[in-house]
Amino acid sequence: MGGDAEIDFTYRFAADTERAWMAERSTAVSEIADFRSMAVVERNGQTERGLTQIKAVDDLYPLIGDVVLDPPIPLAQALAHEDVIPGAVMERALIDRLGLSVGDTFRLGTQDFRLSAELTREPDSATGGFGLGPRTIVLKEALENASLLAPGTLFNSKYRLVLPPGADLEALETDARAQFENSGLRWTDSRNGAPGVAQFVDRLGAFLILVGLSGLAVGGVGVSAAVRAYLAQKTSVIATLRTLGAERATIFQTYFIQIGVLSILGIIIGILLGGFGPLLLAPLIEAQDVVMQSGRAGYRIPVVEIALVAALAVQGTLGIDLLRRISARKRKDAWHWMQFASGCYLAYFIVQHTIAALISRLGFGLDTNFYWAAGTLTLDPLRFFFAPYYILVVIALAAHLIAALHFRGAKGWHAPALVVGPLAGIAIVSAYGGALFPVELPQTHQEFFAAFPGVRA
Repeated sequence: MGGDAEIDFTYRFAADTERAWMAERSTAVSEIADFRSMAVVERNGQTERGLTQIKAVDDLYPLIGDVVLDPPIPLAQALAHEDVIPGAVMERALIDRLGLSVGDTFRLGTQDFRLSAELTREPDSATGGFGLGPRTIVLKEALENASLLAPGTLFNSKYRLVLPPGADLEALETDARAQFENSGLRWTDSRNGAPGVAQFVDRLGAFLILVGLSGLAVGGVGVSAAVRAYLAQKTSVIATLRTLGAERATIFQTYFIQIGVLSILGIIIGILLGGFGPLLLAPLIEAQDVVMQSGRAGYRIPVVEIALVAALAVQGTLGIDLLRRISARKRKDAWHWMQFASGCYLAYFIVQHTIAALISRLGFGLDTNFYWAAGTLTLDPLRFFFAPYYILVVIALAAHLIAALHFRGAKGWHAPALVVGPLAGIAIVSAYGGALFPVELPQTHQEFFAAFPGVRA
């Protein structure tokens, strides 16, 4: 967290009495201002802008740890003035976004800065919370003419304290809250240096437990149906064994051992998939974007794209006609209703998803890649709608295909196979939602989703 304790204020800096209290009880105090702004680059008559999370620091930063830069120079040297232009460091994502190189200039507010190095690592990044843009670090005094920390602007001020050995953190926190009650002070110390991280881990653990219990419940229903279907096929065998004098206990033990061995085998396979599945899926998800980019060279040709949309329209028309014929049948069992309901939802999904993709790409210029879907499954409150939205379409697709196979020839495994839909849906949504590995949305997608009501990207 960059110190033994941290005091945080919103939209203001510490008052003189608060600064005196911190100086009296610590051996060193570092002041930081954290806020968002736009980094602006003007080049050949064109203006490039990129959202950035700015950290304005003093000469003592960092109190604990080291800032790693590329090229490897001291932070004080990187932030120093050169030809009256102050220095700055920023993360690679923003450097690439603005097309900058070391030595180029950019503007924050009304102040020009010189890019001195790439920011590779911050020692206090774990406690920095969620940022809407890549990090930029500058000296706080260099922002005096930038009009970014004037009264009424939105920023957080943080004061990192190095305390004497043996300091009583609980007593200091109690004293600070008592001295500056109703001042908006927020206290964090080394007892729990990253409460946001702990909260995220707790929520992720609760989500994974819910997914696991749901999978167990659905899997239990599927296993029960599979065992019932298997024993139903063995009715004639069991009857033959009974006529030959086999006792009920012998028959029960025979099939109990068979099912037990298969269950143990299934448990072993499940453990292997659960343990190594995320490791195997991560490179596949990363490669998906590469595959999509290469495929777009063909299917995003205007003529090809129009043909694909027309094919979807024809498929939708044929699907509606099939639904009409299914609804006209006089005798309809559960499989007919399943095919009808799943077909309706698939038709709705195709129309809805195609329209949303076209609006996002053509209307907003957004790349409708992996992160377009992942954003709806990682951000509140979107994920509360889109998680069941996507799970249901996977269930509908599985049910529709299995129903089609059932009408071509009923098999005993068709009903148990329906469990594939929920399990696959939960697995896919978990992967896109960041439950299996971290999903970090690009800046363009963060800005797109931030425009939705109630979304904090």
